[in-house]
Amino acid sequence: MTNLRRALLALVLLPLAAAAQTGTRIAVIDFQGAALNSNDGLEAQTAIEARATELEANLGDLQAELAAAQTRYETQQRALSATALAELEAEITRLQTQINRAAEDADLEIQLVQTRSLQPVSEKVREIVLAYAEEAGFDLILDATAGIVYASESTNITAEIVRRMNEASAAEAPVETEAPAQPEP
Repeated sequence: MTNLRRALLALVLLPLAAAAQTGTRIAVIDFQGAALNSNDGLEAQTAIEARATELEANLGDLQAELAAAQTRYETQQRALSATALAELEAEITRLQTQINRAAEDADLEIQLVQTRSLQPVSEKVREIVLAYAEEAGFDLILDATAGIVYASESTNITAEIVRRMNEASAAEAPVETEAPAQPEP
């Protein structure tokens, strides 16, 4: 390890070591894991995957159309007139361009769907983490994905946050009631 890395690591770890000696309560959470593994996160992922599947199917249709045009070009190249051949080449170019644009549009749409679907989940995780931190008396909660070198499992609150997220989701879900039985005439 270079001296610079050691110095940077010391700068990061010294405050944490000092906090541990003063009785500061520290916890670690895998924020993204908590969001994605909660019921809300799993539901959002299902919606994202469903939309991605639809977009992939649309692209597949265009690619099949392009493959058919390319096959026609290869098999009928000698039999077609120069005009018909030029039209087929233009059709192939048009389809390739359409596929490229559709792929770019699909990527942008998936990013938008991810943001719309996961942002509320992330906000909910943040609210629950803040409430839990206050309730449990934590002074500092670190995101495990931010490059923590070591954290004991006893400091990891991810499972507790996922449990609370799922409880909150269940409490928010509308209660399904059965329709009253119709009396028989």
